[in-house]
Amino acid sequence: MIHTLVHHDGGAPGQGAALGGVLLLGDKRIMPLLAEVWDELSEEAQLEMTAAKSGFVSEGMVEFWLDRLEAGCSEAVFGSAVAAIAKMPVISQIPYVLDMERLLPAYASGDSPELVPPDAGGGLGWACGACPDFEVKRLSKID
Repeated sequence: MIHTLVHHDGGAPGQGAALGGVLLLGDKRIMPLLAEVWDELSEEAQLEMTAAKSGFVSEGMVEFWLDRLEAGCSEAVFGSAVAAIAKMPVISQIPYVLDMERLLPAYASGDSPELVPPDAGGGLGWACGACPDFEVKRLSKID
């Protein structure tokens, strides 16, 4: 799917936003696929990807952006990627970084994930209860 998004219509508008949506899945298993096509994207598509936002922070997303910064990119993309990382704790709905694996393909479960509030999670903070779409592997507190 990722290669189709990159090679279909030669970089159509919205390509970066679509790939940003894939990035927001947060699953570390997907990140190498995005990294493979990163250099093939236009600067506009790369900037669109940096604009993708989620109410959840995943290790996969943070590591993806740090890897892109280390590999080098244009000044505009660099600044936008740094801003994306900096905003993550502010826009996060829960004060944790999630290490999770999605059920792929996503349509396999048919149900939506359900997050259990901190009080119901035994004091561990938000946890995933009855989540057929993803499994939380580890929670790390955002300080």
